[in-house]
Amino acid sequence: MIITMANWKGGVGKTTSTVFTGIALAEHGTVRFIDTDPQGALIDWARAVGHDFPDTASAPGGRFTPAMLSGADFIVIDTPPSDPIALSRAIDAADAVIIPTTTSDGDISRTLALIDQLDKQRIPATVLLTDTEARTIALRRAQEALSDLPEGISLYEHTVPHRQHFKAAYGTMPAAAQLHPYDLIARDLSE
Repeated sequence: MIITMANWKGGVGKTTSTVFTGIALAEHGTVRFIDTDPQGALIDWARAVGHDFPDTASAPGGRFTPAMLSGADFIVIDTPPSDPIALSRAIDAADAVIIPTTTSDGDISRTLALIDQLDKQRIPATVLLTDTEARTIALRRAQEALSDLPEGISLYEHTVPHRQHFKAAYGTMPAAAQLHPYDLIARDLSE
């Protein structure tokens, strides 16, 4: 299964969601990460962790080889912001598209624009709210803005809460106790 984390906006949790989802998926099978961002944040994360990190390949601009897209039970693709070609290639390769976004009005606006494009192309996707704080106006507004999504696009029932371990995870191997709610997302993807 190929899972693409997609959003035109940077800073919404794509790379963090890629890593945490992939590490959680490792409980269900083999995992490979693919970094399509020329800045290489995912590649740098993998280097910082070392040999314990799952196989990670670089495909700037979404230039995938057949070998990259096979040979693992789960392939999780991280996409760059503001690169429509890489994003399009990663979405075309995917079996599942997840759109991470924070609850800020600007991030939701860019997410809705991506949803509109995916709807026009009839590409199913799931929106994942990241860096959320329960019972806040921002969360409620984001959920309201995403409540009437086109057919085939859904809002994930779980949100990723604002937690320091997500903010401080870059370059580390996430511990099993830190994977929630990504463990639930992995379970859903593996079924």
